[in-house]
Amino acid sequence: MLFKKKSTNPERVGLSLHKHLTPHVLEKSETLDMNPNEFVNVCVEQCVEGMLAQKDPGPGSPPIVYKYRLQTGKDPQPISQRFNAEEYALLRGLDELLYDFNLAKECVLTGKTTSAILTPAILELIEKYREKRSHLISQTQLFGKAPVYPAPQLGM
Repeated sequence: MLFKKKSTNPERVGLSLHKHLTPHVLEKSETLDMNPNEFVNVCVEQCVEGMLAQKDPGPGSPPIVYKYRLQTGKDPQPISQRFNAEEYALLRGLDELLYDFNLAKECVLTGKTTSAILTPAILELIEKYREKRSHLISQTQLFGKAPVYPAPQLGM
């Protein structure tokens, strides 16, 4: 006897959660003060948004997002394969710097210590960068032939 697959009603999709995931969903949803179904829906929504996004979702996205993007042609290759080793190392280094700087910024804004992040060497690097950046911006013609995209001066 052949079994016919039931058609999916778009109004109501009944899905089941793997048994081993249930305790995690219950714990995380309670921590976030959410209904477990609401929590699962938010997780799925964020995965789908990553799948449909115009830009690469970036590091930290679930592997299923990359698999979907690869199979649909949004990202022809993983980011690590689209760049040579030097370019990829630079991207990884920039991601690490951005993470550390955002963490340091959050620590400053919330009054937490930044000593583990902003060591004297990093503070010196930031100062040299700001000096070099200010010099380059002052030397650049904004209305010349070559496009220039200077970062905004924040006045800090």
